[in-house]
Amino acid sequence: LVLTSPIPRRFYSISSPSGSSSLTLSIGVVDDERPGHLENYHGLASYAIGTRTASTSPEEGGAPSSSSIVASIATSSFRLPTELYTSSIVLIAGGTGIAPMRAFLAELEGMGLCGQRGHQVLVYFGCRNEDEYLYREFLERLVETRVIAHLRVAMSRQPGVRKQYVQDLLKEDLDRIHDQYMNRNAHFYVCGGAKTIGVGARSALETMFAQKGKNVDGEGASASVTQLMADGRFQLDVWGN
Repeated sequence: LVLTSPIPRRFYSISSPSGSSSLTLSIGVVDDERPGHLENYHGLASYAIGTRTASTSPEEGGAPSSSSIVASIATSSFRLPTELYTSSIVLIAGGTGIAPMRAFLAELEGMGLCGQRGHQVLVYFGCRNEDEYLYREFLERLVETRVIAHLRVAMSRQPGVRKQYVQDLLKEDLDRIHDQYMNRNAHFYVCGGAKTIGVGARSALETMFAQKGKNVDGEGASASVTQLMADGRFQLDVWGN
């Protein structure tokens, strides 16, 4: 034990809206095959959570069992804009990064905005294949009810479908996104891997500023995105180095 490092805390985004009577998480369970080994590689935290069953909680009069998980809720600055009725929201997520976006969308659905006063919601989601299209029915229902004005999904490993990533969709939609930025006070939210969707989303916005701005070079485009972050209009919840 002296030689063993403490296990670092794991942080997971909450996927249920604020004020809910219950709390939900969206966790990708790591259970990967290892060539030459009989057993799979298991994620230390995700596999433990994914394979445990509900047990009697102390609040119900019982003692924590081996299935109990110690957790706490941390404060977050990842919040919807205060000027919600006059702002568009662009949600950009990859994999389980859809978790906080689901929470936002459920909250917006409860408000019944549906595009009022210039408010719009654009969602860009990336996954590997159809099986990993998380919350598909929920998202498509919100398109039908006009909570989501524009939904695009990129799949990188779906047989018979052109390989795409979220950043590809963002760059295809630069005109639409620039209109949201210029005319609808757009706020951008990004959740997923830092090296993939984090870098890709920033790159897409830098491309937007470089192409749509007047006399803006690469350095100026980067500075514009940095200013967007300082203004609270570009927020990231990413993991990994």
